[in-house]
Amino acid sequence: MHKKERHLKMIQMTNKSGIITVGEMIHALQVSDMTIRRDLEELDQQGKLIRIHGGAQSLQHNKKSELSHTQKKTIHVAEKKEIAQKMATFIQENDTIFLGTGTTLEMLADFLSVKHLRIITNSLPVFESLQQFNEQHELILIGGKYRRHTGVFIGSIANEALSKLSFDKVFVSANGMKDYQLYTADAEEGYTHTIILQQAKALFVVVDHYKLDRDDFYQYYELPNTATLITDSQIPEALKAHYEGLMKVVIADAK
Repeated sequence: MHKKERHLKMIQMTNKSGIITVGEMIHALQVSDMTIRRDLEELDQQGKLIRIHGGAQSLQHNKKSELSHTQKKTIHVAEKKEIAQKMATFIQENDTIFLGTGTTLEMLADFLSVKHLRIITNSLPVFESLQQFNEQHELILIGGKYRRHTGVFIGSIANEALSKLSFDKVFVSANGMKDYQLYTADAEEGYTHTIILQQAKALFVVVDHYKLDRDDFYQYYELPNTATLITDSQIPEALKAHYEGLMKVVIADAK
């Protein structure tokens, strides 16, 4: 079977199932594990499907329902670790920082070495990941209406509290980023993050390259050209060059 034909069948299988495993593709197409994984990376880069841990997800399935926090933790894990480690190098002693929601931001705890930080978040999973540092830093969890799907506090109570704060550095992720625009699946969560970003003295967007040039249901913020994009080492050169023309781009170190 030629590569083009194999790719077409992989797209058809993924669209039919919504989510499909590497094992199912190996069995159906009778090719090696390495071939399937390489093909999935190519198809993800082309925007034909979404590469997830152990398989693939169709674009249609992604638009129908946002991945849960648990599901997101299994996707592009190596890339997220790279980004979290690089992100830690931008944090200095005595900084007041805000950490948004997202599994990449939860990994920061593994690489945080400086002390005497004031860390604010509205993400329960991020807060829990940092509790081991409670004696070294001042940790503040912003409350409000709890959105279980992403583990984040949003709504009027959270918005009012956040609007009165100021942050040296804000680190946020997104479901998608197109040029200067950030996207999420939930409008109310997006509005809360808009307030957060307006309070930032320095703004950092931390997303793996799979989220670049992709949108979602709600565009919640337009970045200034002073923002910094931190992404992983697997970003294609063309995509890297495009975003370097818009803002500062920092590439994480390959593992």
